[in-house]
Amino acid sequence: MQRRVYKAERLPLRGEAMVDSVRDNVLAAQHELGEVLDTTGWKQWKKTGYGEVDRKQYIDELADVILFVLNLAIVQRVTGAELAQAIFNKWRLNARRQRQGY
Repeated sequence: MQRRVYKAERLPLRGEAMVDSVRDNVLAAQHELGEVLDTTGWKQWKKTGYGEVDRKQYIDELADVILFVLNLAIVQRVTGAELAQAIFNKWRLNARRQRQGY
């Protein structure tokens, strides 16, 4: 699906097309995160279902989140290696912060 939406010759997106794509994918990811939360029975004020997780639905909604986040990388041709390095750097930074009481 992403190949049809983001044709290689149009990448990286620029200007309004980039802004529109980022906005749409961020909003969609936020919505899907809400759906992830809904699968967990998070409403403690309800008499039934609190803390119960629909694991299959949870995984399906999480997959949706990941796809929208990956779209954010695709629109700027962020490579897997670049993303992996950024994640590794952030893990290192967060570990240092925890050691320092951040």
